[in-house]
Amino acid sequence: MRMNIIGKPIDRKDARLKVTGAAHYAAEFKIADTASAFAVRSAIGKGTIASFDTSSAERSGGVLKILTYQNAPRLKAYQQEEVSKTGGMTGEQLLPLQDNKINYFGQYIALVIAETY
Repeated sequence: MRMNIIGKPIDRKDARLKVTGAAHYAAEFKIADTASAFAVRSAIGKGTIASFDTSSAERSGGVLKILTYQNAPRLKAYQQEEVSKTGGMTGEQLLPLQDNKINYFGQYIALVIAETY
């Protein structure tokens, strides 16, 4: 029994909308009472954060919260071997915003949460 499935034309109801730019994607729907987050990354490759002065940013319109190692929730450490047992894997071994150490360029050092991106 021969089945010809691959290569068979299929009419896509959303095709015209997609190719003309009129299609709506999930990220484009406006949802009330949502917030956006912007990750702040280190500009140096190694060092120690002496302090943060977030006062000016916190006064900016729409900023809800700024998380740093000073006020972020404490995260439970994990063992990579345990994650691997379930088929999972992580690309990052360091837990974010847990201390003031900079270990590499681009490391996450703060998270700004605001009403809009």
